[in-house]
Amino acid sequence: MSTLKVDTIQGKTTAATVHISNSMVKHQEYTLDPSGQLTASLSSGELSSALWSDTYTPKFSGSILHFTFTRLWLINASVSNSEVDFEFHIGGSLAMKCRNQTRGYNCPSLTVTHQMTTTSTSALTLEAKVRAVASNGGTVYMTTDSNTDARLFVMEIAQ
Repeated sequence: MSTLKVDTIQGKTTAATVHISNSMVKHQEYTLDPSGQLTASLSSGELSSALWSDTYTPKFSGSILHFTFTRLWLINASVSNSEVDFEFHIGGSLAMKCRNQTRGYNCPSLTVTHQMTTTSTSALTLEAKVRAVASNGGTVYMTTDSNTDARLFVMEIAQ
């Protein structure tokens, strides 16, 4: 076992935290589909309620938050060639949207990223939603039932 002793740390510090610019200060992982698939039956153009939601509390105000969604599987099961929108909302506002052209169930999983700067250390509500873009709507899947382990990774970088 090693012992590290430090006499002085320069920068913003408190008894519980050390603030070092450009360093990762917090990392959090969320599983989007712990109990199986996340689906919504939608009319054309309709936005789902949150299929997944949770909160993240920043460690510092002014930090950069980097969000990475992995293994998203967006498909409209009712239409073989259609489009599905994935929307990521933070604090009730749209933060990022992407559209996926689906081709039946042979659609590859997606990795989606977003970045923002925090303005406080208040908890942020995170939500993932989908929209059926097809003219006739349908059942939209955000994850599959075959254990895709869709995840969201949040990395906070002090500034």
